[in-house]
Amino acid sequence: MPALQGLAPGANVIYIGGFSQILAPDICIHYMVLPDSILDAYHHLRRKLWFEQSSSRIYQRTLEKFMEQGYFEKHVRKMRNLYRKKSHQLAEALQTHFEGHGEVITPHAGFHLILSLHASVSEQELVELARSHGIVVASATAFYGDKAVYHPQRRFLIGFGGVVWERIDEGVALLWQIWEPYFCSQ
Repeated sequence: MPALQGLAPGANVIYIGGFSQILAPDICIHYMVLPDSILDAYHHLRRKLWFEQSSSRIYQRTLEKFMEQGYFEKHVRKMRNLYRKKSHQLAEALQTHFEGHGEVITPHAGFHLILSLHASVSEQELVELARSHGIVVASATAFYGDKAVYHPQRRFLIGFGGVVWERIDEGVALLWQIWEPYFCSQ
């Protein structure tokens, strides 16, 4: 996906991110990329408010060496490949099991897919039903553009980031089995 700053080169775009998802949640190293035009104001505010480092210097230096020696880039390539495969595997499993009852929407970024279904019960009821069987999915209602409009389709965020590769099909098959009695004919 193109960077926002590249789409509006003269704008004051600030990037904030972290390494928790890329490396490990316990690292807690975050970053902020500021345009030159507001860098002085940031440093003034930082001195005035006494901002402190939120992460151990040992972690910071270790990450620095990890990057300098090329291991970070290698790790990112490896993880992108793994997540691409997991995304493809999840999409295939959802299409196979939910064929005729649902549509898989695959965003080009992130650690989830969206499953759209016609069902006789609410998204929340289906989410709770899945959770009672040990499957975690989320309702996508919060992401609808106009919440006042009724959506006959139920939409769910189904993540794959933390799911073991070998269990994706098994989990989707179980989800189908749990939700199948609530499908409406299209």
